[in-house]
Amino acid sequence: MHRFLRLLGVTACLWCSSVVLGQTPGQRTVLRNATLVPLAPASPSSVLPNQAIIIESGKIVDIKSYVEDDLRAGDVLVDAEGRWVLAGFIEAVDPTPERYAALARGPLRGVTTIAARFGAIRKLWLERIAVTASIPLPSLADIGDRELRMVVAPVPGPHAPADEVAEYLIARTSQAADRLGLADRGRIAVGQRADFIILDRDPFVDPASVERPMEAIIGGVPMRRAALETHRNMIADADRAIASWPPATATDYIYEIESSGLRLGQLVIGRDAMKATETWGPPVEQTTTWELLRTSGHPDQWSFRLTETATHGHRISIDLDRTKTDILARAHVVGPDTVPAAEATIAGTPDEPLSDPISLFLRQRHRLGVLEAGGFADIDVVEPVPVIGKVKVGLRVLRCTRLSNADGALPFGSNARLFRIDAAPSREAFGDAGAGNSPPKSTSTLGWVITDQNGLPHRAALVADEGITEYFLSLPQPGRSSEPQSASP
Repeated sequence: MHRFLRLLGVTACLWCSSVVLGQTPGQRTVLRNATLVPLAPASPSSVLPNQAIIIESGKIVDIKSYVEDDLRAGDVLVDAEGRWVLAGFIEAVDPTPERYAALARGPLRGVTTIAARFGAIRKLWLERIAVTASIPLPSLADIGDRELRMVVAPVPGPHAPADEVAEYLIARTSQAADRLGLADRGRIAVGQRADFIILDRDPFVDPASVERPMEAIIGGVPMRRAALETHRNMIADADRAIASWPPATATDYIYEIESSGLRLGQLVIGRDAMKATETWGPPVEQTTTWELLRTSGHPDQWSFRLTETATHGHRISIDLDRTKTDILARAHVVGPDTVPAAEATIAGTPDEPLSDPISLFLRQRHRLGVLEAGGFADIDVVEPVPVIGKVKVGLRVLRCTRLSNADGALPFGSNARLFRIDAAPSREAFGDAGAGNSPPKSTSTLGWVITDQNGLPHRAALVADEGITEYFLSLPQPGRSSEPQSASP
């Protein structure tokens, strides 16, 4: 399981330059030289050139003609010369979206607020992911039981009259805010939230430009042009890679993987949970395959084979053979820094090899499925952790605790079951100097898994300091068989 947390660290480092941070208390953002599109009721297609917007604590505190004296030391400057600025779009979504990656695409198409019946737990979870995600979220508005049905008209064509374009823009900003009860946004006015999109084309001449802003400001925090283009390219690269992967067979479960705010890969796992392939698209570009073989007549003895291949780097092979008394571990690393094959014997008789949370729960259905809320099962695992240039293999005890609705960090339906995975201290072999033991580590929460009443995982989340990786069960494709599923996680 820590193998995936290591990958989280890789992706976080690669994209750390795109992370959007919050506005420092007391710090101002100054948007200058802007051509404002205020969509005033009296003259909705009129614009105001050479304007400055002063923002503090995420709110508009002043709007006026720009002069150099408006700047102070420490101000965050957004120069909008030759650009058009209008309020960000507000979008209502029903059913409530579950996935961060889908929500994070909003600002790329001009949406700065997404309104839905998020609920407190779901909203807190999404905001927790946002802390370390490479792609930021739009503002999330939890509107409870308010009416969500809103029909968004298509963007007017390039020769549409200015009044028609203005009507479209008003419907997506101030009218949407009024309908959803969001009085603090949807207009460019003092006291409103500082949510803007910045365009490089006049929206009354090129209406389609509103769905591809060059910059955005959400709650006073700028999303710069370079960041938006980086996000678009990252999403496009990942989408192309995912589209090229071969389909799974009818005997497989497919789990889509999201990490650092992007859908990056998929886990294709046999329904007996004895073999799997996990593929990560760019920028990780890595494939891992594994297979577990039980010894005939001795179910407590098994062999585990794992191969991890990076598109532009290493290839790691790990073999684990569990006997009656111990584990024989062998590892081989081939790549830019090929190292000799290593072998070690680890005293212990773990129940399972640990490769991913999904296969673990599938193979342990018989134990986990009978737990009541508050009950737990301890699972002894041996954990192979490929690291570039070396391999670690450790013994660990995982405690899987079934939680009640009140204890959930993730939202889940009434027919679903939520489990928390906690890790006890471990010992490791194949350390930095070859075979050996590492100091014990403190117990920590590794993540959560949601299953249906039959024990089939629908969702899993792994947590680390670098970020969060999530697995989502993909819906069955037409013509494929599927087990009965009773959960609505």
